[in-house]
Amino acid sequence: MVKSILAVLLAIVIIVSALLIGACVYLKQAKDVDLVGSVAHAVSVLSEPISKEDVCDHPFDLKQDMANVQFIVNESVEDMIEYHEEHGYKVKFQDLPDEMKAIIYLSDKQVGALAQVVLMQEAVGQVQVNDLYMDIEIYQVKFDKDVNDGNILVNTVFGINTAQYREAMAGTPIEGAIPEILYVSSVNKVIKGEEAFTYTLEHVSLELNHLTPEQTEDFFRTIDMFAHIGTAEYLNGQVGNALIGSLVGSETQRGLAYSLNDIGARDFEFQTRNGEIYFVVVR
Repeated sequence: MVKSILAVLLAIVIIVSALLIGACVYLKQAKDVDLVGSVAHAVSVLSEPISKEDVCDHPFDLKQDMANVQFIVNESVEDMIEYHEEHGYKVKFQDLPDEMKAIIYLSDKQVGALAQVVLMQEAVGQVQVNDLYMDIEIYQVKFDKDVNDGNILVNTVFGINTAQYREAMAGTPIEGAIPEILYVSSVNKVIKGEEAFTYTLEHVSLELNHLTPEQTEDFFRTIDMFAHIGTAEYLNGQVGNALIGSLVGSETQRGLAYSLNDIGARDFEFQTRNGEIYFVVVR
């Protein structure tokens, strides 16, 4: 479920680290003043102080929301989620019971809590970059309706703690340009496919720390010209597919809904109940 999420997070850690290093080199060598200015400004903005409250307007409560997830999921699939005082929650994707007993409804905050638990379960909340380990934490998953066509917008916010990288870069020009926590805010539109367990994504926005979506687009577009790491739209698609793919799943990607296909799940939906949007595993 979480392999693709980790791949995306790892890629972003490496990308941003490379960008900061590359920017310093590029500022010295490039002759295009406008190009230099855009990169220099972005690096400057990325280094400004920022807090979780600045980027999250709908954070989940891991303790409360995960307790609700355990109750909801286990009411349908017995003992799929276990809790141990010493080790916390564990989500099982194998050796499941023979039957999915009920439809599963998960709110966006519950989806966020579940994603964070699986991240901790399978990777101890970390990704590795060379000999360094970076702590990863998901802070927010938020569902909203696109006012133009009624499709679902999904916002994912996560943070990457760069303490070990900053320590490794101590005494270099890079040190001061690296934020203590890199916040990534992704918004994608999810369009439900006609066939079961299918969907498409449309890029809406990607933001790094205090950069606006437009500044983030320009930043990645500029860096992509010489580093070839992909545009903001491409990277945002990777983040969106990681999260939604982990919820939906397929024959080639393990996900919550598809993993229950053999015991009664027939599709997924997004439904609105009492003004709140839910991810639904339909039986």
